[in-house]
Amino acid sequence: MDNCFLDANVCISFVQNPHQFHDRAVSTLEHIIKLRFTPVVSPLVLDEFIYIIKRDYGSKSLVNTKDRLSELLSIPNLMIVNPSPEPKQQVKILDLVAKYNLKPRDAYHLMTMQTNKIKYFATFDNDFSKVFKGRVLKPLISPPQSPS
Repeated sequence: MDNCFLDANVCISFVQNPHQFHDRAVSTLEHIIKLRFTPVVSPLVLDEFIYIIKRDYGSKSLVNTKDRLSELLSIPNLMIVNPSPEPKQQVKILDLVAKYNLKPRDAYHLMTMQTNKIKYFATFDNDFSKVFKGRVLKPLISPPQSPS
């Protein structure tokens, strides 16, 4: 079975309704499950997810953040993986930053996908277009988009 790494923006859009990309996130996750792919996140994705959800809920943040996190973690067969634990591998993050013009966190997402041999990636960002253009990773075929 193939795995599909979920970017934080897909996770956030999935649990926030209303959100401009909510329907697209739901459709993306349905597509991943229909293909029998295992949805995958990392602790860095969860960190980013918690930060944004907590920020968006303001004074009601703790209860709502727990609820949204529980909703995310209830995605069928969701798996949590880590990047390489090897100290020497951490330096390679800078190579990925330079090669693909990524932010460090995005480079860690890429490293996590490479370490865990994850070929598919669901994101709403264009930050990874250079990575996919170079065919380093094979992107997930996007489901039909909702009308603008």
